[in-house]
Amino acid sequence: HHSFPPFAIDVLASLHGGAQQLAGKLHELVDSPGTFEPGGYGQTIHEMEEMRAFAMGQYGHNNQPCHHLLWLFALVGEPKTTQRLVRKVIDHAYGADFYAGDEDNGENGAWFVLAALGLYAAAPGTEEYVMGSPIFRHVKVSLPADTGGPHGARPARELNIVAKGTSTSNVFVSGVSLNGNPISGPVVLDSALQQGGILRFVMEGEDP
Repeated sequence: HHSFPPFAIDVLASLHGGAQQLAGKLHELVDSPGTFEPGGYGQTIHEMEEMRAFAMGQYGHNNQPCHHLLWLFALVGEPKTTQRLVRKVIDHAYGADFYAGDEDNGENGAWFVLAALGLYAAAPGTEEYVMGSPIFRHVKVSLPADTGGPHGARPARELNIVAKGTSTSNVFVSGVSLNGNPISGPVVLDSALQQGGILRFVMEGEDP
């Protein structure tokens, strides 16, 4: 449970002695051998075998409580580690007719959809999406009209997520902007995305 709570990342880092130490703990997780003990189960269960087969140490993508872990790297100053490892999960844990683990009310599929867009809500209930590495060059997200609520009445909008230079061999992001305004940190707010426009990921080697 060393990676909880993700909604208080500064406190979590301080409990580990700082952001660098928390990053080291996360690296230890994905670099450790994929060994396991049945423990109280009394026998090997499929989640244990799937974790070992996935070959990412003690990271078990088939078990939903792990799904925020790789995004924490970006929050402690290692965005490229998040980009590399998340793309590895997308490439190896999902296919046209399979995914690693249980679906559990759509959570496994939802992780893929968000990660493929280059976004993830590491701390549900907050406004923050951690940014990763989109797999699509251009995606249009339709935002329906609002009739009221905290933002007032708004017409239908469209969010375009653009990553022209993305590919299976080019996964690293050199910069992100929203409607031409650079985003300097690892997160973008939902309220900003809800305005619509263009969220642009500039991939390494791509002209800005």
